[in-house]
Amino acid sequence: MWFSITHRQYFLCVKKQKSALRRQYILPFLSCYNICYVVPQLVGKMPSLRPLFWKKYPLAALNADEWEALCDGCGQCCLIKLEDDETDEVAYTKVACQLLDCSTGYCSDYVHRKNFVPDCIQLTLQKITEIAYWLPTSCAYRRLYEGKNLPSWHYLNTGSRKSVIQAKKSVAGRCISEKEINDDDIDEYIVRWVR
Repeated sequence: MWFSITHRQYFLCVKKQKSALRRQYILPFLSCYNICYVVPQLVGKMPSLRPLFWKKYPLAALNADEWEALCDGCGQCCLIKLEDDETDEVAYTKVACQLLDCSTGYCSDYVHRKNFVPDCIQLTLQKITEIAYWLPTSCAYRRLYEGKNLPSWHYLNTGSRKSVIQAKKSVAGRCISEKEINDDDIDEYIVRWVR
């Protein structure tokens, strides 16, 4: 039986009836602005971004701007995830948080998101150890945490934010809002394009 990943201090899995599924959203940003909108204008202009920081320093040594700059803006972290209570397998759905703009893949009200989605989580170094298993395998935070390189299409490698879309890693145009579905049907929206 699938149940949604639920947050209780350290993302403990809680069995819920299908009709009472709770959702967990995760956004890998630390400050009050949405890095998905800001980074393209700031990369190269922020003196706090050290050259090739993602190759030279571990996650624990990154400053706040570098941490935020790791986000490729794919939006996969804002998709509702389900976890099998017997196998611990995590499945992504194409159902997105109510605040995600499904045409762009960006949060529509990042600064005030907690007012509308109280369970929205900010990814921190402390939390990544608990939740890395359900981040997408292409996620920069997960890859660096696991000692891997950023994917070749990541904008820090290519210099273009469009590369996430060209690599078909963005949710833009591929998801639907949770407001458009019946909670009882959530498992009908499982997708395999998120790995």
